[in-house]
Amino acid sequence: MAEKRKRVVLGCNQKLEIIKRLKKGETATNIAQIYGVGRTTVNDIKRDAEKIEQHVSQMQSNDGDVRSRKTMKSANYEQLDNVIHSEAETMLSKCIDWFEVQEESNATQVLLLRQIRNIATKKAREKKKPDFFL
Repeated sequence: MAEKRKRVVLGCNQKLEIIKRLKKGETATNIAQIYGVGRTTVNDIKRDAEKIEQHVSQMQSNDGDVRSRKTMKSANYEQLDNVIHSEAETMLSKCIDWFEVQEESNATQVLLLRQIRNIATKKAREKKKPDFFL
């Protein structure tokens, strides 16, 4: 009886490498052996190549970490996600206002909090197009 292959989860970077190898003409069987996955997995990646490339380019445009990312899932409840981010931004602004009036507040800490808020605001605006905080 053949040994059962260990389950391998490929990251987005590895999937992109597989797509490049396939475009160069390497066989699915050869690539499957290199990455320790089944030939069917390589063929699935080939089938979904356009979708994978689009997802990775979207992640890169949002400063996402492509190297460690392994899934392409997006938010299930987009409206709820938008409301939560809006509420988080509001709460962060209130925290900054409170922090500024405290006697022991540090100017550097306030500046860092403002910078975090500005980054969150910028990403929330970009979210109107692609994903945010996945």
